[in-house]
Amino acid sequence: MLCPKCDSMVVSRRQATGLMDRACALISLAPFQCQSCQHRFRARQPDTRDAIGSEERRKIARLQVKIPVNFDCGDDGGEGTLTDLSKDGCTLDSKRRLRPGLLLRVHLPAGTEQTPQATATQIATVRSVEGTRSGLKFLAFTPPEQMHLENTITRTMRKFSNS
Repeated sequence: MLCPKCDSMVVSRRQATGLMDRACALISLAPFQCQSCQHRFRARQPDTRDAIGSEERRKIARLQVKIPVNFDCGDDGGEGTLTDLSKDGCTLDSKRRLRPGLLLRVHLPAGTEQTPQATATQIATVRSVEGTRSGLKFLAFTPPEQMHLENTITRTMRKFSNS
């Protein structure tokens, strides 16, 4: 789903907050909010009536993807697959055993038709580890870095959601 204002794919489902949201749910229109520009809008979603009154735990939408990536941590590195991608983080499935608190440089595919092998490096911290799966939180320290991260994630989501 794309934000109708900025075309970002980083949108999340919101809880119905008023009478209009509840009425729209009857015709399968659900409230969403863009995480990039904060625009709130309604869009068609199947089975919306089942979601009336239910609150989502996550505030940031996650997209189910399988993106092969390389990562570096200090002088060492590894490879793995990103899943559950959002603008704030992802899950990394890797044979390399990671530990909470570790800082990683994750090399996300950022290629275009002209430069298909290009990557964008993003700093992330390991928040949790369960077996081979690690929860990562992307770090952006300045507003330009945050904008760059959101643009990279949106491009990556578009590329791998169409695959």
